[in-house]
Amino acid sequence: MFENIGYAKEYYLKGKYIASKKISKKDRKETGYFGRKLETPKESFKIGKKQIKEGLQYTTILVPLSGKIIQAAEA
Repeated sequence: MFENIGYAKEYYLKGKYIASKKISKKDRKETGYFGRKLETPKESFKIGKKQIKEGLQYTTILVPLSGKIIQAAEA
């Protein structure tokens, strides 16, 4: 088991990776590929070097970030 040190929210536009943002708490139940979410912003915003315009759909995936080992796995 690993200590959870937060999450990375990855942004994809038309299937291509744009950027990621570190967040401290989950914003959805599922993480990883099965937790991907299609979103449409009501306002334009900038993530990384890309500008996401209002009404343009993008996909986000929430990835857990692991820190140090809490308990060694039993064989």
